Amino acid sequence: MSGAHDTKPVYPDEQAIITSFERAYEQYRQRIRNYFSLKLNPMVADDLTQQVFLKAVENIQSFKGSSNLFTWIFKIAQNTVKNEYRRLSRKKESPFDFTEYESQSISLEFTKFVDFRIDIGAALKELDEVDQEIIALRFFVDCTLSEISNIVGMRESAVKNRLYRSLERQKRN
Repeated sequence: MSGAHDTKPVYPDEQAIITSFERAYEQYRQRIRNYFSLKLNPMVADDLTQQVFLKAVENIQSFKGSSNLFTWIFKIAQNTVKNEYRRLSRKKESPFDFTEYESQSISLEFTKFVDFRIDIGAALKELDEVDQEIIALRFFVDCTLSEISNIVGMRESAVKNRLYRSLERQKRN
């Protein structure tokens, strides 16, 4: 139903929240969709992305502002992935294996003059789950180190160390 048929008034402070949330949707939608494409079947990524933003809108009053909005929305996305994994396991289906994701080379610049390329799909297969998550968030979801640290619950320096150690291991292989 379009907004023209709504009978409930929208107050100015609520309108500001709606407007800022619309901006957040435009800003974060593709990143959340990329995450679902990695973790689950890319065919359901759009639907799940819509579900995440719907849940976020419905629960915006619970957002305390102690983290940034992207991190809060991303936590909803992570919970959605966990729920989907549970649902798939009950149906005896397997989730999409993102290590089989279309092979993609990434270019890393460790110093000003060295360009290093790795096949990220092959690299992910060799890493533990946390390192996979950190690399996926950094290179597929385009998260900053600060955002990754909030998402995985580690200090930013620990995330940075794990990221570069994982990439360094791949460089040697």
